[in-house]
Amino acid sequence: MLVYDFFFIKQEGVTLAEDEKFWQAINRWDIALSLSAEDATVFEMKAQALINLHEWIVAIKAAERCVELKSNWWVGFQTLGRAQMGIGEVKL
Repeated sequence: MLVYDFFFIKQEGVTLAEDEKFWQAINRWDIALSLSAEDATVFEMKAQALINLHEWIVAIKAAERCVELKSNWWVGFQTLGRAQMGIGEVKL
């Protein structure tokens, strides 16, 4: 049942983000992460939503967790780079 709940809540976050309801999407993903904190894709999507809200530091932390979990996924690194650029950290 938890697996179903996790995927359902994760998808709700996706739908909310597509509607540009970023805070609501982040809330759903936080709930999903409370059920399973090892899904890199949720951290990456959360980071993207935070970037859209100009919440740079929290976005960086979410993207860093994404690349810790999935160190060979270029999408996570791209999102991390976008968040770092948001605060002007070009060298990072």
